Amino acid sequence: MSVGELRQGERVDTEFGQRKIASITAQAYRGVLYNFETTEHVYRIGTIGTLVHNNYPKEIFASDKLDYLFGQVTSSAHNEARSIENLAQMRRIGLWNDAGGREFVRNHLTESAREGSNIATRFTTEHGEYLTNMDGSS
Repeated sequence: MSVGELRQGERVDTEFGQRKIASITAQAYRGVLYNFETTEHVYRIGTIGTLVHNNYPKEIFASDKLDYLFGQVTSSAHNEARSIENLAQMRRIGLWNDAGGREFVRNHLTESAREGSNIATRFTTEHGEYLTNMDGSS
């Protein structure tokens, strides 16, 4: 169930046991809102530790990241050259910059990240989250 489907009177699991939703109030918010992803199946949030379930959205990475693999990046000479090299590699293995090729790569990367057993380490920098696989490459 998504948070938008919760209703007054329903019960939620918290760090302090089951609690009933007393009320739901929409609030205008102008601050920074953070979205995050986790490989954990369930985790607790908020001041009372409400238990939530990670339902894994269809895409766990930005779709425009595929542009880097399919030769579409032009942000700098270095990135453009690297993107063109990636496109050549994709073509060598029979993946084309079309809906089918992009869907195949998106699905493969999504499932690989969800699997977890082939991920040795995870780290985050100002540029994003990185996964290192079991043979040490990233």
